[in-house]
Amino acid sequence: MSELGRDLGIVKEYALGAPQNAVALLEADTDGQFACALVALVSFATRKEVTATPGKVEEDRHSVAYQALQLTSIVLQPATSGSPSAAASVRPFAATLLKVQTLHAAARQVAAVCALLAPEAGGGHGGTDLCMRAGDLAYLQLRLLANITQVAQSLQDSALAGSLLAALEESSLLGHASRLLLLMRPPPGAPPPEQLIMKQAELFLWLTVAVNQLGVLVSTDGGPGLVEKASYQAAVGPCCSRALLLLCGSVLAAADGQPCGLPQDWLLSPPITVDASYFCLESTLLFTCLVQFSLDAARPAPSLSPRAILRLALRALVLAGASARAGAGAVSLDSRRQPVVDLSWAGGRRRGTQAFRVLLTPGEVGSVGQQALLSLVAAARRWPRAWKAEAARAWAPVLTSALHCQAAAEAGQKIWWIRTTFEVLCCAVGRLRGEEGSPPALVFHPAHLPPSVAAALEGGVVPLLETMLRCAAASPAGPEAPLVGRFSAARGGSFAALLAHSPPRQAASLLRTLAKLLRTLPPDVLLRPMHSRAVVQLPEIVILTARNIVEWALPVCCRASEPAAGPVDPAAPCAPVCVLALAVLQLLPELSRLTLGAVKLWQTRLSGASGQRAEETLLDVSVSVVLPAVYQACCYVEPAAEDAFPHRLASALCLPLLVEECGAVPLLGALLEASLGEAGQASWMQPPRIDLLVGSCLEAYRHYPHLVLGRGSGADGAGGSTAPGAAAAWSPEALRLLATRVSEALPVERQHLEDLADRLDQPGSDQTLARQPRDAAALAAAAQRLAALRAEAAALLPACANPACASLEGDSEADVRLQQCGRCRRVSYCCRECQTAHWKAGHKAECEVDSS
Repeated sequence: MSELGRDLGIVKEYALGAPQNAVALLEADTDGQFACALVALVSFATRKEVTATPGKVEEDRHSVAYQALQLTSIVLQPATSGSPSAAASVRPFAATLLKVQTLHAAARQVAAVCALLAPEAGGGHGGTDLCMRAGDLAYLQLRLLANITQVAQSLQDSALAGSLLAALEESSLLGHASRLLLLMRPPPGAPPPEQLIMKQAELFLWLTVAVNQLGVLVSTDGGPGLVEKASYQAAVGPCCSRALLLLCGSVLAAADGQPCGLPQDWLLSPPITVDASYFCLESTLLFTCLVQFSLDAARPAPSLSPRAILRLALRALVLAGASARAGAGAVSLDSRRQPVVDLSWAGGRRRGTQAFRVLLTPGEVGSVGQQALLSLVAAARRWPRAWKAEAARAWAPVLTSALHCQAAAEAGQKIWWIRTTFEVLCCAVGRLRGEEGSPPALVFHPAHLPPSVAAALEGGVVPLLETMLRCAAASPAGPEAPLVGRFSAARGGSFAALLAHSPPRQAASLLRTLAKLLRTLPPDVLLRPMHSRAVVQLPEIVILTARNIVEWALPVCCRASEPAAGPVDPAAPCAPVCVLALAVLQLLPELSRLTLGAVKLWQTRLSGASGQRAEETLLDVSVSVVLPAVYQACCYVEPAAEDAFPHRLASALCLPLLVEECGAVPLLGALLEASLGEAGQASWMQPPRIDLLVGSCLEAYRHYPHLVLGRGSGADGAGGSTAPGAAAAWSPEALRLLATRVSEALPVERQHLEDLADRLDQPGSDQTLARQPRDAAALAAAAQRLAALRAEAAALLPACANPACASLEGDSEADVRLQQCGRCRRVSYCCRECQTAHWKAGHKAECEVDSS
């Protein structure tokens, strides 16, 4: 035996010398004697009794068996390079190993050892020595199995793959190897020897490698595979699947230092490597465990409780995100040389650190993170109430980890992270969006919210999305911009629905951040062409997000009613009418300013140019929101009945806001003037917007004739006469062009437009501009309601007194600390720059009067 062992060692060293040497051994074996001898040695290795008997004879027998399995793996190793020619050369040898039932014999050998180590058998038959010898052979058997799998994969040989999986199902080799892995423990109370720790880790590594290689044979993403998923699951077997499920918690506990979440920690120590300055975990271990974890969670009766499944998946996702951050250099070592990862977002926002024992290798976090996120999503969909219970502590790490994994991913994988995180957010509010074409669904009591929506709100998703917007403003090329943009700027109402039902103070904070972002945009960004791809540029994100929110609010205004007219709880969800009113107050003035500036720029660019725009621009988007808002405010100006009080959204979407703060009259004039440059081909001169433009012009003239005719001041509603020589706000020529485009169903409106054009052609005529008493009373009441709503909004979330404030420091507007003016103490500022700017803009005079 000792001589045979020595000869095997010589052949093994030759085969290890170069990959072609292993192939040469079989190619030179023209008569098959080498292959037959090697098969016979493998048969001996898998059929010998494994004992802990001391002595040279048993040691020599074990050495021969060990080296025979090693040599066989080495001979098959070239097939793992992916070379079809190398795989073809070893294919007959691999098929012979299966034909002589090598896997069956190996399974019986491992099962016999497990029977000796089992607690019911006393667990003391051989102890550590038996575990070591059995582990030696079992690890090589699993390595042999992985090599055969790679031969089948390289050749796309379904026959060999089928034979392999059938042998595994019949023998239950993976199940017996898993049981051996769990039984490799020292006697109770005794510390584990170092060699036993290393052997269990080695066996665990190759068990996961073998299972992972088998998974490659299964069809994925709808593509063809060599075997069916059911055959793969049968080959892995319930015992192996259960063991990997138990080991998943152990691996996570070894990484993050938290309890494994299971009755017993089965792993002595995971296989680790050193990357840079900290220890890393082999990602194959956790990925394979997570795959089995997902399969178990999908069963009708999973092994773990729903909340345990969610917690383990979340821990795996956090580990992947932290490993991605560490790979970017955001890691330090504590006094015990363990990694501490900085999990903060861009610009130091959402500051946080977490200590780990080991991390994943930076370049291999993608597969683990993706599998963890998929497991989490599947569990959250299946058990929404369990997810709601975990959401308060889950949403922040989910989005944080998704951001960090996306930042570390390659280009193609970045898209996966953005798309999947977008789907997670959409699923959270899917039932609030309503059916396509139907009015938005409103919920006025938290108990009536769908569990997924309640979980998102409880988990603070709205403040997290606000922080993403602020990060995107500071770093448009960072991971936050495409992720928040995909959700907030997408049509469908998901973002608006979530925002509308969030606590009013949280919603007001996000809306103020969005208004500041609008304030920083120059009007010319609206003239840029829209992109057909996913939105990643900040101007598009901001404009489309504002569009979605206001667009969602408009149909609500006509039909909503508030259950109570009293004050709302700033910290309680389900005050959608109040939140949408805040959205109108914050966003419409900024959208109108941008639209007016862009239309004026467009007019100058059209002068001397011909032809129609070929591409849709952000100007079309803003007009599609601002114009309906103006029309709706014009139509909702009638005074309320004596026993009814208009809801907050109707109080916000009123003519005093649209005309006196949003500049509706000059905006309508600019739209009319610009339509002349395109000969009436502008988007707002096309059905159905043309009817909105007609109605808005006529109603604005009815209530504010002095502004239309060029009287100038008088926004308070006072009457008067047109000043001689005053310039009209609207072009008579444009009004006549508009009249020609009015549908024949509106003959009265067409005549009114022509009459108004004639009136504008006679600016010096002495005609009274006084409103009708009913109109004046309605506007006065609307102005009072608007003032009351503004006071309520100011009390809900105090703002910087500088009207041009665009500071986006910190995580949220709700966290900004305002400092009072030291002289008058009537106004407050977020920073010294805003105080200085407001002082120069006019507060100096006001402050001196107040102080005196």
